[in-house]
Amino acid sequence: MSRLKAMLVLALAACAAMAAMGPAAAKLHPVRLGLAVSQLACDAGVKGRYHYVVNWKAAPGAASYRVYSGNQCLVGNCATGTATSAGCAATCNAGSCSVALRSCRADTGTSQWFKVLGSDDGWEKLPVAAPGKCQ
Repeated sequence: MSRLKAMLVLALAACAAMAAMGPAAAKLHPVRLGLAVSQLACDAGVKGRYHYVVNWKAAPGAASYRVYSGNQCLVGNCATGTATSAGCAATCNAGSCSVALRSCRADTGTSQWFKVLGSDDGWEKLPVAAPGKCQ
């Protein structure tokens, strides 16, 4: 019985030590990157699709960014907004970041949003509704 008690005490001590160390991964946190949408327009000759560009300023702690959308836009050959999407890489140069999203679905209703996630776990999201005439 005494050996069992000793094992329990050690197990509890190990659990307490791990809890005191805090979470192993950083927590996601909202940031203000100054997301700005430009060049929002319907895709020529393709009903129900649109495109746009998003620009922002990189946060000091973020070395890279991945972007996501709720309406299955393409960034180069990378698809955002699908169930299997791990996001698409964005381009940053001297603290200014930009990404061109194309062939976005205009029929996704409330899923018309854009989100950027930095390598520092900072994120920002904004709605980007399709121009009404794209429908």
